[in-house]
Amino acid sequence: MISEWNGAWDPYFFKRTDPTANPAVPALAWLESVPDEVEAEIMATIDAVAQGPPPQFRGGLRYQVMHGDMRGWFEVRTKHRKRLYRLFCLQDRKAPGLARPALVMVTGGDKPNESAFSKTFYRQVRALGEEYLASDPRSVA
Repeated sequence: MISEWNGAWDPYFFKRTDPTANPAVPALAWLESVPDEVEAEIMATIDAVAQGPPPQFRGGLRYQVMHGDMRGWFEVRTKHRKRLYRLFCLQDRKAPGLARPALVMVTGGDKPNESAFSKTFYRQVRALGEEYLASDPRSVA
């Protein structure tokens, strides 16, 4: 969990349950790989969302509910230069083992502007989410 937090929801990074998994904390590893400006903007959005998650959060295009095969997921969105950056999150209202509802950062991805992630990429994101949701207590860092 992010230290010194007083938000409505607690933000966490999903931690893989397999101790040999690399990276062990996919969202954190991804955030460490992006430009500093992107990381700062994404984390500012996470802070704002955790203070008052939807429907209270009014972040415009920065935090979007996903549809179709990604129903139940949310993405933090930003653009830097000619790349689009996405942090994929779950809102876990009844997170076993956690004291309060959790805003869980699962993994991230980036792509050139005006392009799409592959179906394979989205399947990998969903698989990480399924791993998180199967953990009891929840596996977070």
